[in-house]
Amino acid sequence: MISYPYNVQKQPPAPFVRITLRHPRSGAEVRDIPAQIDSAADQTLVPLAVAQAIALDKIGSVDIAGVGGTKATLPVYDVLLAIQPLPLRIAEVVAHPNEPWALLGRDILNGYRVVMDGPSLILEIG
Repeated sequence: MISYPYNVQKQPPAPFVRITLRHPRSGAEVRDIPAQIDSAADQTLVPLAVAQAIALDKIGSVDIAGVGGTKATLPVYDVLLAIQPLPLRIAEVVAHPNEPWALLGRDILNGYRVVMDGPSLILEIG
């Protein structure tokens, strides 16, 4: 298990990790992307700028609905994703042009044991 302190700049404090995204074929990667734990999300979402920075290949699109029922059709990409310092795993991520950080959804989180210790402001994952 690895531990991450909650991000106390958010109110209320929120569990964040750092992730790496790597192109599955070229090996291009971006490290240290902040990612908020979002157990309510079905799929993991990353900033579109990050997907474009490593020239991920679009494999499709998905319709999503946000808070208040706002709907959008967003691109889906194949990527290797790692919660640092854990090993890379193949994943499909949705990219959004207006997200400042990644949101780790249940598609990724269900592969780990996740303990959110709110009183201590510590996230354990492994």
